Formats: sequence, structure tokens, C-alpha cells
Amino acid sequence: MAVTRVDSEPSRERVLSLRRAAIRAGLRASRGPARGLVLQRELGALRALTCTLGQRPRSAIRRIARRSSQRLLIYDQLWSTPEAWPRFSIEGREHLEAAVAGGRGVILAPAHFGPYRWLSIALLELGLHVTLLVDARNQTLVDSDVAARMKPIFPKLDWSVFETVNSADPLALVGLVKALRRGRAVVMFIDGNSGMNGRLDPRGALRLDLLGREILVRPGIAALSASADVPILPIYIEDAGERGAILRIEPPIARAPKEGRKIYRARAMTTLFSALERWILAAPERWEEWWLLSRWFATPPDSAAPSTPAGAEAIRLALPALVGSALEVGRPELWRLDESEGQARVVDVLRGDAFELDPATAGLFSAAERGTSATSWMRAQESLRHAKRTLGQALEVGLVRLVRAP
Repeated sequence: MAVTRVDSEPSRERVLSLRRAAIRAGLRASRGPARGLVLQRELGALRALTCTLGQRPRSAIRRIARRSSQRLLIYDQLWSTPEAWPRFSIEGREHLEAAVAGGRGVILAPAHFGPYRWLSIALLELGLHVTLLVDARNQTLVDSDVAARMKPIFPKLDWSVFETVNSADPLALVGLVKALRRGRAVVMFIDGNSGMNGRLDPRGALRLDLLGREILVRPGIAALSASADVPILPIYIEDAGERGAILRIEPPIARAPKEGRKIYRARAMTTLFSALERWILAAPERWEEWWLLSRWFATPPDSAAPSTPAGAEAIRLALPALVGSALEVGRPELWRLDESEGQARVVDVLRGDAFELDPATAGLFSAAERGTSATSWMRAQESLRHAKRTLGQALEVGLVRLVRAP
């Protein structure tokens, strides 16, 4: 397959057109064969969001979960369209230049935001010798992609100065220390905290706060910094839409004279995760790792026992009795997932329970998510008798509840 050389810049109009087409294709894919993958990520994201940003409106939480889960497919489409690849503007370049001038290498700590896949290309264009820490599966993908596509697409870049290190290799830390001693830029993702598929060994992990939850954190970035005596530069990668992409290089984190390694590791990781929290809160829908976050929690998410609702026979479902009442979701951890056309279920993202929904109950639950008044929903149904039965059953199992309308 031929590849387009992007050393010669396409027109801005063509780039924007290709980007929009890639976004549309990614969204179509998220509703097509890849729907299962997106739902898996969306479910994990809803679990984490319920535990961290649960005070936000349900519509906002749903939007964050859905958009963050779709980004993988959108960027897959962009990755296959080289002409649409972003060019980076650099902010905070002075921090990088000062670190490189030290001659002992530098650790760059980005996160999975926006166009992070293009980071290594941007760093090579800056003239850096890059060592990227990846897991075993992604090492194979990255190395093969460099050989198959990166070299033809960017023939002017020296790809011989780009290398990967397998994070599962017992000698990975030794290899990274050697890379730094050769003056290289080592890239380690802050939110690569738990490895592939969320695996995290609690041995040696630090306990830090993120978004109001205590999480377990692997201190590898700080441990490498202490061992090699080199600074860490947090890097925020922002997708600025039609304005391109921005690399924001933040001030260095460095070990102070006579600061103990253990104290430094805790301080450095706290600083890194404080930066990650700031980035997440600024653009939560642009963070791809929501689906893994709950796996970092030091303790399982609390799940209140389902409230015991009054039996349907104790609830007067006549229209006059419902005046002034609004529908509300029975518990914050209940979320609707539409697996395919006409197929819906409600999942308790904390307990793991699931309820298959018939069309009438699915519509009722959606109305509860919107806070619709009970009488408005009831009057919109074709059969009042069936509507009463649907509402009564949903109240009985705790899917929805009735509250006083504001």
C-alpha cells in the first residue's frame, strides 16, 4: 500500500476536510462492528465517573464516558490518514532545552490525551533521541509501524535514534538508565500506571489521591529519575481542533540536594498525578483512560445496597396522585447501555447487576434520566393501564423512583 509523504504540507482546507472525515468514520465505527469495544470502555468509564465526578449532571457524565470511549476509534482513523496528522506547536520549550543542556537526558511524562500517538514524531522533529517505554504488545505494533510507515512518511527524520523498551522486561529499568546516561529523552506515560488492561501489582505501589479517590500508583517514573539523577517534565498534549495540536511542557520535577529517594519518589509522583488531575478536570472527555481508572482504586468502589422501595401496591399510580412528582433514576450507579438497535439494558456499574429492558421500561428509564415529570411521561404513553404497570414494576425493583418536582 502506498503512503502519502507528509513532509510536503497539504493545504489547510484539505487537512481539515480529512480530519472531519476521519472523525465521522470513527463515530460510524463506534456504532458498528467495534460497538462491543466502545461499550466495554464506556461501562468502565461510567463506573469511574460515578465514583469521582458523580456530582455532575448525568448528561455530562454520559457525554464524557461516550466521547472518551470513542476517541480510540477516531484516532485510529486519523492514524490511517497521514495527510491529516497534526503538527505541534510547542509551549514551555525552555524547560526542555534547559533539561537537555544538562547532558544527562530527561524523562518526559505525558498522558493519554488528544493526539498523544504523534508525540514521538514531534520529539524527533525537535532533534531528540527518543526512548519510548511500552508494554510487550504495543512494542511489536510500534516497532513494525516505524518500519512499515514512519520511515516512508517522514524520510527526513532519523528513525535510527528512536527506540522502544518493553516494560515487562526485568531489565527495563537498567535499559532506561543507560538511555538517560546517553543523553536520550525517555518517554513514560503517567497514566500507564497499571500496565496493559489495567493490571497493577500492589507491591511497592504508592497511595495517592486522584479526583477524590485513593489510588495505587506505580512509582517507576520517579524511581528512574532518582536513580539517573535527571528531571521529569510533565507534558500535556492538547488537541486544539482546527488550530492543530499543542505540546505544553511544564516546569521540571527534580530531586533536591540531600532529599531522600523515598521522599522524592512520593513527592514526584504526587506532583505528576496532581498535574494529571488538573488536565482531566480541564478536558475530561479527552482523556482515554477513564475506562481503567476504577482498577487503580486502593479499595473497591462503595456500592450502597439497593434501597427497599415500597411495593407497587402501596404506591398510588393514579394520575392525580402523581401530580408534582418527577421521575428519577433509582440509584446514581444505574446506567442504560444500548447494545444494538432495540436492545437495551440497565447496568449497576458498581455491583455488576444488569437488567434487560423492554422498550416501555427503556423509555421510562430514559425519562427518569432526564427528570421528566411523572404525569408528563404517563400521558405520553399509548395505554394508561400499561404505563401504570411499567412504572409500578420499575419502582418495585428500584430502577426509578418518584421525587417531588422542583
